[in-house]
This record gives sequence, C-alpha cells and structure tokens, in this order.
Amino acid sequence: MFRVSVSSPLLGGYDVPETLPYQIGLNCPIGADVRQPAGEIILNPHLIKAPRACIDYVLVHELAHLKHHDHGTEFWRLIDAHAGDWRKAKHHLDGLVEVLLTD
Repeated sequence: MFRVSVSSPLLGGYDVPETLPYQIGLNCPIGADVRQPAGEIILNPHLIKAPRACIDYVLVHELAHLKHHDHGTEFWRLIDAHAGDWRKAKHHLDGLVEVLLTD
C-alpha cells in the first residue's frame, strides 16, 4: 500500500495548493479523471467501494497526470517510482469494475 501527501516528490515541479480541487462525477471512468489545465481531480463515487489499495492507485495515477497529461513512458516511470505495487492494485480494480458499478 502507498500513500501520497501534497509534499510528495511525485508532485515535484507542480505548484500544489493546500487542497487540490476535486468533485464527484458519475460520468468519469470508474476511478477518476483530471481536468486540465485546472488540475481538478474528478472522483467517481463508486470508487469508495473499492479496496484501499485500489483507491490509492487511482489517486496516485491521477496525481501523476498533473505532471504528465498522457500515458507515455515518463508517466509510467513516475507511477513506478512512487507506487511500485500499482500493477496488483490496477489488476484488482479492473476485475471489480462491473461489481462496483452495479452496487
């Protein structure tokens, strides 16, 4: 399991406010989405039903999008550097999508 604070090196080079803007949105993917250029993270309310490791993965994934707007090599290097066990959490979450969305 991994945790990220706003002082994390994951966000190095990004001017992070005391609190990140976010909203709850049913029309975003199962986890979340980042609106650019505002950097607003939109969370799917169904995510709360996922295991904590899956939630942490989604949050790290979206925070990484504040530095890298695509899923290129640098994006995945950043994820690997700050959430080494992300593949297990993503695989678990991918298997839960239908269950999370129907409950």
